[in-house]
Amino acid sequence: MTNPINEIISKQKSFTYFHTRVLNREILDRAKQAKKSLEIDLSIDKNGKPYIGHPLSFYEFMNIQAPNNLELDIVLNEMKSANIFLVLDIKSKKLISLATEIIKNFGAEKCLLHSYTSELEFKPYSSDLVIEPHWINEHIALESIMEIKYSTGVPLALSCRGIDKQYFDTHNEDDVIDKIVEVVNGNIEAIALNLHTDDILPVNILNSLLENSIIPLINIDKTLNAKFPPLYLGASDHLSKASNT
Repeated sequence: MTNPINEIISKQKSFTYFHTRVLNREILDRAKQAKKSLEIDLSIDKNGKPYIGHPLSFYEFMNIQAPNNLELDIVLNEMKSANIFLVLDIKSKKLISLATEIIKNFGAEKCLLHSYTSELEFKPYSSDLVIEPHWINEHIALESIMEIKYSTGVPLALSCRGIDKQYFDTHNEDDVIDKIVEVVNGNIEAIALNLHTDDILPVNILNSLLENSIIPLINIDKTLNAKFPPLYLGASDHLSKASNT
């Protein structure tokens, strides 16, 4: 099969995957029954053990309890057996080798890799932006991320950090587009602007990305009242909104 991410532009057909921070037995069984897609947040603890979830500092900062997610091996084995499209969101550079192994096991045509990268930080951050402690580990050098792509051929989606309405008070939109295009350099399929506020989706920027063959990644749950670009890669916390594969 052809990876659906690679068909967004060629077939002019947007694709939305199922995003969840909780991956317990109920969620996994629902995803298996739907046979659509499922995102795994891949982190690593202080002892070097990989687990499903965000860095522990994320939950501490948010003052919420870490979810009791299933073991990684259980989820991966059952997803592969059920032929579910895997979105792998890696949260540390220490997970490069493991991510490569997982994608090779699934097959690049059944995967999307997502990460934050140091090269897409837009600094200085605005005064309204609250810096979260887990960011420092989530920002992975582009060179390291590209190792996975060169080794597996998996499509990549990268997220920016530091873009909000206040950022555009002192920066030109074209400069943002130029920086993204330069970083992508024809090697990355999708980019999320990752707005940190409830600002209206900047469709003009997203359309400019499309003109450069870069697919905008958007959270469709948070932009219900905005005008979407004509093509996009979507993420939703609702399994019913996820695309068929």
